[in-house]
Amino acid sequence: MNLKYDIISSGSSGNSSVFRLGKKCIFVDMGLPLNQIMPYIAETIDNSNLPHIDIDEIILFITHEHNDHIAGMKPFLSRYSPKIYASTKTVERLIKNGFDEDLFYKLEPDVEVTFNDFSAKPFRIKHDAVEPFGYRFKFDEVDITYLTDVGVISDYVHKSVEDTEIIILESNYDPELLKNSRYPNFLKTRIASSFGHLSNQEAHNLICKLSISKLKEAVLVHVSENCNDYNLVQKYAESCLNNFNVATTVVKQKEKYSII
Repeated sequence: MNLKYDIISSGSSGNSSVFRLGKKCIFVDMGLPLNQIMPYIAETIDNSNLPHIDIDEIILFITHEHNDHIAGMKPFLSRYSPKIYASTKTVERLIKNGFDEDLFYKLEPDVEVTFNDFSAKPFRIKHDAVEPFGYRFKFDEVDITYLTDVGVISDYVHKSVEDTEIIILESNYDPELLKNSRYPNFLKTRIASSFGHLSNQEAHNLICKLSISKLKEAVLVHVSENCNDYNLVQKYAESCLNNFNVATTVVKQKEKYSII
């Protein structure tokens, strides 16, 4: 199987990543301008020797409706007309915001959707959005979980991801740096709440728990540039490797990173 997975960008400035599988482009979120997305589709076309990629070959999964995850959707839809998958309430919110209802496929939590050469299973997460999802993707060669913008790792979330091989996981903030940041108190409270984001320690704890099963690799993303420090996150990543034998990488905002 010719599978590539690239994180194009992850953070408050915009989120999007893409699986490139043969002639397919499978995106997770579209919070970036079109000119940052087009090269990945162009490369897929070149590698598959196709003159074009049609609607059946481009798929978009949306985690939730916050602007840094959907800001680039309208120009992307105008050019490529992909199939779009999201939770029922997320779809309803996007329709209210002017998107065409016919573009969407509504997903139910814990119900796996199977395609010809991969499957996707959404699961509920806590975040201050209408119905946010994490996603578990399965290909012949690998099992990858995408889990960002999640305020707490509940028993349910842990069970949803417990035997994944690769996890894309947010490591958003350090509590002390958040406390001393210039953010207003309401925003500090929101970030640290169970409907906000994961701290470095919380991400580290999850990797520890998953390491006793099949987890081989973790990629730490959605790192705050105001309430975190890349050197600090790197220390947590090194701990994951040294203590749990999980190869762990830190991805900076606006930084492209190839996982496969």
